[in-house]
Amino acid sequence: MPPASTSGDLDVVDRWSRSDDQSTEEEQNLQRGIVNRSLVPSIKHNTTMHAVHRNRRGSLTTTSSRGSIDSSTAENKKIKIPSLEVNKIQQKRPASKDAEKRSTYRKSASAKERPKSSKRQNSLPPSRMSDFVTGSTMNAEGSRAHKSWLNAKLRERKELQKKLKEKEEDEKRKLEERKEDAKRSFEAWKHKQDEKLREHVRKLKQEEDDKRKKQKEEKLRKHEEAGKVFEAWKKSRSMSHAEEKAKEEEKKRRQLEKKEREEANRRLENDDAIEAWLDNKRINDEITKKLKETEIEEKEKKEKDEKEYKDVLATEAYNVWLEMKDKERDFSKSVANRILTYEEEAKKRWPTPWLPPSNSVPRSFVASGNRRKSLDPRKPLRHSRPPTRAPRSTSVH
Repeated sequence: MPPASTSGDLDVVDRWSRSDDQSTEEEQNLQRGIVNRSLVPSIKHNTTMHAVHRNRRGSLTTTSSRGSIDSSTAENKKIKIPSLEVNKIQQKRPASKDAEKRSTYRKSASAKERPKSSKRQNSLPPSRMSDFVTGSTMNAEGSRAHKSWLNAKLRERKELQKKLKEKEEDEKRKLEERKEDAKRSFEAWKHKQDEKLREHVRKLKQEEDDKRKKQKEEKLRKHEEAGKVFEAWKKSRSMSHAEEKAKEEEKKRRQLEKKEREEANRRLENDDAIEAWLDNKRINDEITKKLKETEIEEKEKKEKDEKEYKDVLATEAYNVWLEMKDKERDFSKSVANRILTYEEEAKKRWPTPWLPPSNSVPRSFVASGNRRKSLDPRKPLRHSRPPTRAPRSTSVH
């Protein structure tokens, strides 16, 4: 089993790798030529000092190494990078011979170290790329210290990975063992359950067989008892068959007599009811006949009275009419009637034609001079006389 501090070591390594990202950016700026050449020796000196400092304190805990890395990063941050204008001015100045020698030496050294650094850079994982520092920015002692420190960290990481791998393999092995144990226990449990099930089925079959056997015995016993009861009933019936037959005949005879008596009583009741109904019908018929006779007599009497009354009225009306005719005849012969007739004729402009007694058809008289004009429908009659009604007859019809 790996120690419990392995996860803490991994966290420390990750923090160290994140803290060195800033120093890696400065080194990349140096490689690109952004930093002033006059600052390169100071940067190299600072890097060497920090590497030696980290190598001396390599035996300490990862926490102290973390502090040294942070301090080196902080010092590197203090380096002031000049602007591009300063670099342009320095590039315009003529370089001295010593400067040219240093630049050629630096280029040759960087050319030698470039393949190694590229190989080392390619071999490192991405999380460790920020820790890589090229040989152009540090001296030999600093590079050895850095290599020793880096190798120690790599060994620690390999050991940590090895322990983690062993832990995983141990867990896998334990898991497989647990699976095997579970499988064996399941097989044992399954075998026990099968045994219990077989025992339960056997018991059920035994119980069913016993139950079927008991039912069969009970059925045979009931059949024997039923046979005995039937024999006893048959014996008792054969002994009392004659008595029972006589009793049955006597019972039928009594029922027949009772039925005959009931029918006779019913016939008598029906006869009495018919006679009573006939008597009631006879009485009702007589009453109805008398009522009809009285109605007929009353109707005849009423008709006779009405006829006599009408005859009297007709006689009286005829007598009154005769009297009126006599008076009319006498009036027509009188002088007063003649005067009235003359006055009416004088009032008339011309004689009117005869009108029927009913006086229902109004007529207008047209003079002979205007008769031809009246016949023409296109010329309306201007001086037409309005229709006049004949005088109502005073005669009584």
